[in-house]
Amino acid sequence: MARTLVVYESKYGSTEAAVKKMALVLGPGWYCRPSEFKPEYKDTFDFFIIGGPVYNEMVDSRIMD
Repeated sequence: MARTLVVYESKYGSTEAAVKKMALVLGPGWYCRPSEFKPEYKDTFDFFIIGGPVYNEMVDSRIMD
């Protein structure tokens, strides 16, 4: 079964809450913030979902980096 990693950033907690709920239905996988991402994840997971908050029509810079 495909493994999914959700990479997210959250400022006030709503994105984090959504990611934790998504993780329950995505099957085997995990979630982490960009600062927690490890290079070996590239070989461990089959799919990557990237999400984060949008403020003033800009995606959070921690996701963009």
